[in-house]
Amino acid sequence: WGKSPPPSAWTDQGSALAGANGAPLLVGSGTLVTNSSNSVDLSNAAGNAPAVLFVALSSTPVAFYGGTLLAFPTLPPIVLTLPPNGELAIPFVMPPGAPSGTALWLQYAIQDVGAVQGVALSNAIVGITP
Repeated sequence: WGKSPPPSAWTDQGSALAGANGAPLLVGSGTLVTNSSNSVDLSNAAGNAPAVLFVALSSTPVAFYGGTLLAFPTLPPIVLTLPPNGELAIPFVMPPGAPSGTALWLQYAIQDVGAVQGVALSNAIVGITP
């Protein structure tokens, strides 16, 4: 009888836009409890590509490079370059102070020549603080 995994506060909201490697996949893990270990992990994205991680506190979907950006309106975006394998894990510890029921919307945009308009989108995920 194995231990069941800890509950996750994250759910997949869809809305990926495929690139050369197919649809980039974003997965959140962790409970979002104060001081808990959490992670947002991207896979299946173009390697060595510029990318932007959009973070929002709500979702008002907007058209974006032939797809739909769900993590909008955004907080200041996180701009980075993906490693050669197109995978990136961002671990974090949940800081104190977020009210219960706070929504954290996340979605990546990745420069990708294989995407319809040169930009692939990961699926959006939302995490809800307990």
